[in-house]
Amino acid sequence: MYVSYFFRKRRKNAYSIEHIFEGLSAQIKKEGRIGVRKIEVSSIRDIFTNIFQARAAQSEVNHITGDIYYVMLGLNKKNTVLTIHDCVFKTQYSKWNPKYWIINWLWYQLPVRRSNMITTISEKTKNEVIELTGVSGEKIKIVPNFYDPRFSFVSKKFNADCPRILQIGTKKNKNLHRIIKALNGINCELDIVGPLTEDIKQLLKENNIKYLNSSNITFEELKKKY
Repeated sequence: MYVSYFFRKRRKNAYSIEHIFEGLSAQIKKEGRIGVRKIEVSSIRDIFTNIFQARAAQSEVNHITGDIYYVMLGLNKKNTVLTIHDCVFKTQYSKWNPKYWIINWLWYQLPVRRSNMITTISEKTKNEVIELTGVSGEKIKIVPNFYDPRFSFVSKKFNADCPRILQIGTKKNKNLHRIIKALNGINCELDIVGPLTEDIKQLLKENNIKYLNSSNITFEELKKKY
């Protein structure tokens, strides 16, 4: 028996989904009873090509790992699991923007209706999916992200005078602007991983936040920050 994991095309600053499911598939391989296939789709500009590619790469169990929910349109309903991480697009586009409706239907409405089972990483995301699509809550299972064994506890003295706060990611759904405002007046150092826009830099300055910034770092470099 095989499980096919369907991944988005790899990007420099986006690898959280990949790390989660690479760890999961490695654990499945250790069990020795189930084979694992990994399918990475092409660019987002090739939506229909990706759908047909997914259709040709099906296994006994298919699992869409996130972000490319639309490939569900090419997969068999009865043996496919769809994992939804968030519904952030709702805050990115107004309902007057055609992109809102394209994403709404291709990424959420149609895939959710076709999938046999849906998993979300939190109760919040589950409720957002229900509100957005009207799907029954019984079809959605909450499965939190698993513990990555590559991380381990390291004893370190806490700097109470000026603690360092680690922020991974700078996209809108990471709420970095709210974090910056919340830290106004608190003596700390914000360690931000991800590219900064000029607006964010200005916000950091206005709120007198001491910060470090890095981008395009390796997993080992990221692990050291923890």
